[in-house]
Amino acid sequence: MSKYLLLGSGQDLGLHFLRMAAKSKLQIKCLYKDKIRQGRLNEHPIVVSGLGGIAIPVRLPLDVRSGPRLLEPILKDLDGVVYIRGEASKHLREPEFDTLGNTVISLMQKSANLRRLLIWTSIPKNSGKIYPSGEHRAFLKGVKSTEGLDWTIIRSGSWIDSLVGRNDEKGEERLRTAMKATPPGGIALGAKYGDSIWKEDMCKVLLEVLKTDGLTGRTLDVKSVKPTKDNTVEKVIAELAASPKEKSKPEKNV
Repeated sequence: MSKYLLLGSGQDLGLHFLRMAAKSKLQIKCLYKDKIRQGRLNEHPIVVSGLGGIAIPVRLPLDVRSGPRLLEPILKDLDGVVYIRGEASKHLREPEFDTLGNTVISLMQKSANLRRLLIWTSIPKNSGKIYPSGEHRAFLKGVKSTEGLDWTIIRSGSWIDSLVGRNDEKGEERLRTAMKATPPGGIALGAKYGDSIWKEDMCKVLLEVLKTDGLTGRTLDVKSVKPTKDNTVEKVIAELAASPKEKSKPEKNV
């Protein structure tokens, strides 16, 4: 059984991935902040366990000494790390988790065996404010420059099923319209900021990339399209892996 660490199980996409990974017979460890807020029970480890994952508490923030000492036994015998790293808004941002992610990648760099890193992040918006943030760009740049790291970055635009919003008639109508315009099941590369993808499609992409060789050092922009026999996740990813890697160009907003 393949074993992975999932950073980002607190995000909706992370929970979708965890559910589908369990069905694919993968063992997924999930770190969560070991803290009771305002006397309430932390439900996150219960959710993770219910979806088939292994919830592991971690006391944040980490420092230079406690970080490696805590994480090294957790990373032992893993096949890779999956990092769901979206661009958080200011009021949701938790720098402690950025530090956690950086510490994990630093340990991967020093490891002789743990080299596989799969990251999901959002496609940058090229108009208006600078996006993603400087910290986000610096993180991705650091990943790409880490020698020997077997990384693949998957990016996407908005989520179609997030259009539902409130459980009301207008929300249901938006969902029906979105499903009609872009039914789930087919994927295409070359997505832009305004393109959408179903969470189920994205999770299939992440799982397929994990088991496919030949995708090291690639950044894939993915969107959902009307399904055909030629654009299934398995076929698109297999054809990409078999194709020669294009020479990378400087990316201003990555």
